[in-house]
Amino acid sequence: MIKNYFKIAWRNLVKNRMHSFINIAGLSVGMAVAILIGLWIWDELSFDKYHQNYGRIVSASSNVAIRGNFGQTNYVATKSAIIGMTKVWAMELGRYNITVNCIAPGFITTAMTDAMPEEVKRQSIPHIPLGKWGMPDDIANGYLYLASDEASFVSGICLTIDGGAAR
Repeated sequence: MIKNYFKIAWRNLVKNRMHSFINIAGLSVGMAVAILIGLWIWDELSFDKYHQNYGRIVSASSNVAIRGNFGQTNYVATKSAIIGMTKVWAMELGRYNITVNCIAPGFITTAMTDAMPEEVKRQSIPHIPLGKWGMPDDIANGYLYLASDEASFVSGICLTIDGGAAR
């Protein structure tokens, strides 16, 4: 079912000559599904009929892929795989003028993180050099930049947006 959803979305991207694809898989979707979706996108990109000689792919990782996080081996491994996938795709798709990058957010104030215990939130602040959590717009601005023409020579990077926590 998920694969069919992404097939339809991908065909619409190509049909409408859209140039950017944001690859985001949340916690509820599951790690294996995120990787499988990414592999399916690569499979679809492999066919010359889809190449428009321009494109942007931006995937979601996490700053824990860079800094680690106690008790989250599976999550850290999956988000690290996104970074590796990004670097490989950047090498393989660059010849088609497609840039491939990812974003590694840190703690961001959202409805999901609002449910975290206050003590856990307080304990995280000293580990963030900027002394605060980010806002959704902080992450959105990163996606907008990497999907823009201004980022035409930026490919294969993981942009960490976490107030300096993953240093």
